Amino acid sequence: ARSNRGAELVLSRLNSMNRASVTPADASFYLMLKVEEMGEPVEFCKRLVREARIGLAPGTAFGAGGEQYLRLCYAQGEDRLGEAMDRLQAFLGKA
Repeated sequence: ARSNRGAELVLSRLNSMNRASVTPADASFYLMLKVEEMGEPVEFCKRLVREARIGLAPGTAFGAGGEQYLRLCYAQGEDRLGEAMDRLQAFLGKA
């Protein structure tokens, strides 16, 4: 049940963010996220770690067609997910 609540929290927050759109994945604990104007995905992920302390994976690591996507794992508690969404929203607002 925790992963469903985590998914709902993350999806709700991402859908309210400018520049973010979600592609549902056929998995129970992650989703693919598209960020407008993110530039090169690996560099964007490195900036997320350095500047926002969020670890997302570039979609290119998961096969063809992932160039403009990031993989977000929501197998965490709601408090941690909420904090990560706060950080992501702030980062997207200034990046």
